[in-house]
Amino acid sequence: MVDVAASKVPVSYWIVCGLAFLVDVFGAYDYVMIRMQDDEYLRSMQARIPSLIIEWYDNYPLWAHIAWASFTWFALAGSVLLLARSRYAVTAFLISTVGAVLNVVYHLMTPLPPVLDQPVIKAMPYLIVAIMLSQFLYARAVADKVLR
Repeated sequence: MVDVAASKVPVSYWIVCGLAFLVDVFGAYDYVMIRMQDDEYLRSMQARIPSLIIEWYDNYPLWAHIAWASFTWFALAGSVLLLARSRYAVTAFLISTVGAVLNVVYHLMTPLPPVLDQPVIKAMPYLIVAIMLSQFLYARAVADKVLR
């Protein structure tokens, strides 16, 4: 078994951790701004009618809110845990990935309001799943080499 505490951490690990942290911080910021119903933020996302977007998010069922919150906050926790070289990052990213997949399920079941019916917005849940899955697989791959 490799002594993880004594091993030198490659620079590429820190680069990946930094990028993951930046992506996950933006996800948390997006979540907070949408949940706070920030008109200015919603308009900056090309939302001409923020009240329709707010209504759509407010109509999420409880399980979809839990899925959205879990992939957002567990991803952020996972990236912080990666920076701390904690083995728990793997679990955080696994929970985040499951939440992201459940979010896609909700988006498949519920049509977008016309103001959000754009190709980029339709693709976003799939991109999020790809990011969460990548972070989980990366954390799992470095678990024995770098994480404690």
